Amino acid sequence: MKLLSTILPKAFCLWLLFASALETIVQAQVRTWSTNRFLEDVYTLESPDRLLFGNRHLELEFVRTNGAWASCRTKSPVLLAFSSDIPAQSFDCRINGQWIMERAVYTGHTISIDKYRDGVTLALRYGISATGSGTFTHVVESHHTLYPGEYRIDRMARLLRLETQPGLPEEKFEGFSFTIPNIDLGEGDRLVDVPGPFDPRNFVPAATPLYKLSGRTITFHSAPDTGFGILALSNPAKELTLATWIDTGGEVSYTPSLKADTNTINFRHFISRTYRLLPNQAVESDHQRIEFAPRLTEALAEYRAMVQQTMPQLPDKPEWVNELILLEVMPAYYTNGFKGLANRLEFYRDVGFNAIYLMPHWEGGYSPLDLYKVQAQLGTEADLRTMVDKAHALGMRVLFDMVIHGFNEKSPILKSRPDLFMREENGTFIRHPTWRSVTTDWASTIYQNYMKDLVRNDLQKYGIDGYRVDAAAFKGPNWSRHLHYPAYRSGSAAPDLLMGMLSTMRETNAQAIFLSEIFGPLYYTVCDLVHDNMTHAGQLFLELYDSGEVTAEHYKLHIANVLDALPAGSQRVYFARNHDTSWFYRFKGYTRRFMALDAIHVFFGTPEFFAGDPKNGPHPDEDPAVYNYYRKLFSFRKRYPEFARGSIELRNVISSNPNVFTGIRSSAERSVLVAISLSSQEEIVRISGVNSTETELVFEDPLDRKKTVAPLSSQGIELKLKPFQVLIAPF
Repeated sequence: MKLLSTILPKAFCLWLLFASALETIVQAQVRTWSTNRFLEDVYTLESPDRLLFGNRHLELEFVRTNGAWASCRTKSPVLLAFSSDIPAQSFDCRINGQWIMERAVYTGHTISIDKYRDGVTLALRYGISATGSGTFTHVVESHHTLYPGEYRIDRMARLLRLETQPGLPEEKFEGFSFTIPNIDLGEGDRLVDVPGPFDPRNFVPAATPLYKLSGRTITFHSAPDTGFGILALSNPAKELTLATWIDTGGEVSYTPSLKADTNTINFRHFISRTYRLLPNQAVESDHQRIEFAPRLTEALAEYRAMVQQTMPQLPDKPEWVNELILLEVMPAYYTNGFKGLANRLEFYRDVGFNAIYLMPHWEGGYSPLDLYKVQAQLGTEADLRTMVDKAHALGMRVLFDMVIHGFNEKSPILKSRPDLFMREENGTFIRHPTWRSVTTDWASTIYQNYMKDLVRNDLQKYGIDGYRVDAAAFKGPNWSRHLHYPAYRSGSAAPDLLMGMLSTMRETNAQAIFLSEIFGPLYYTVCDLVHDNMTHAGQLFLELYDSGEVTAEHYKLHIANVLDALPAGSQRVYFARNHDTSWFYRFKGYTRRFMALDAIHVFFGTPEFFAGDPKNGPHPDEDPAVYNYYRKLFSFRKRYPEFARGSIELRNVISSNPNVFTGIRSSAERSVLVAISLSSQEEIVRISGVNSTETELVFEDPLDRKKTVAPLSSQGIELKLKPFQVLIAPF
């Protein structure tokens, strides 16, 4: 205690003395009663070498000698959930590029009841020294919270930098890491789920058996911006799922990863909460949620509740968004640019498209030189306005692209407006970690006002209906010494930026919208719609299907998992191809399976399509059958309003054939059953879960309008589908 007192600030010493006294009281009680009980069923049991912390459902075990989280067990069913040996296996902190918990010295614990009397927190304390012994430079607490009667654990960490001597330089605090090591969940088949985008680098099909991931380490998209951050392991035989995620409130990003062997798996989250850390400064992590539930669906419902509370959806979504059928257009694809596109609009409207999203029209495109200047080779400002006016006359909305990640290094904006950009410690511009643009400071009111002026200009000059927002993913810290906000804010304040732009936009057009390119739940707070599919998604899925690695059932579970994790009414925009597909992956053409995949998007989401790229074919214009196929699907989407506004039922509509995608769209007046085959062979399927008093259903094929009558019984309904056929039946 003398050593600590010589180096700690007085306030901290008082806190430590109080904590030590509390621990002494607790230990005396343990010797007397051998147990402590807090808030109904939350308790501790202590011995010289072990500390148990639990409630009626869960029990956490810690090592008294080093503070390691030794294990977690469930009591119903009775089984080992996970285990570890040393503190650094379950959490860590990174400072100046170094992980610090390998130098930790365990100094004791405290127990507290939160101010709302909802839960009980066990806090383990550690001292950190530069060499693993001697004077402590930092003090770390690892908090674990249990709630009466709940299958839930909340974790967080707090770090205090000590002033061991005057004049210490700032440190770069780079974030917290939380790991759940050696997750077991008992004998039987164990299934891994990572709800989120399809990507060839890290795709894990829904309900993947654990053994198929053995030997793999996989890092996923950051959350809650480009992904969901949910990692889950289920044991169906035990009716038990362990799911985990981080609740950052959308303020910072975190990166989920897993490491699997044959029998166990590690789940890890790294939270990018960065600071310039001064002596006597404390920082806290966000909360990791560990949820035990009978099935994945119940765990996703808890995630949904967290999203509703901490990242509520943007209110007052314009009504026209529900009917959206979007066509992405590249101005350079058309002869004479804007004029050529204007001449094509009447055809697109006849097919059934009611909105276009215009790829960049300004100088520099996705690597901007000047966001105010129209590319001369595409036409003039007047040509662009004429195109927008013609679209409106045809009853079509127009969205511009919006790039916020930065500017090209050759842009004159770097010289004329250097105050817009992020800086290194030495004052040089920071490059975007992905696009290598000179990156803008999203937290800066100066940059936010610059973008508000741009939005105001676009709406007043061109009369557009909103934007598709490009590349708004979190982009790393700003280490400038002159910031008046934490380092992470510059790269994570996209929602603040977009909210200001949205408010400005709706001052001119109250019906204007934002569509986010980025996948995660965060962007519903500032955008009306969010893309579901990533650049590679459609083509990757088709390739995996061709190789036998996935089925239509996997795609259905992907959509179901995402929708179950989001609040009701979260509108997803799906595409099988966009401009990035060829730029960053590959596109193999408008095959019949590709078209059937797009049929799923038409009937179970907001569909988006791509008109063409002059350098990367093929184009839908090359085969009249492509647009004719879409025209017929759009006609059926319009016939049944449920496809635009109805609820989506997927899990309960069970297909006996994994090659046939089945689902229902429902309104208060009617439901519509859809069956879509992704198979090149004739398929027979029995569909159960169709709740109707009808004794038969009449199915219609949108392509040839032929009808099929099928009996409906308590066992379901049996259908025979031709290759790639779509069948639709109202009831």
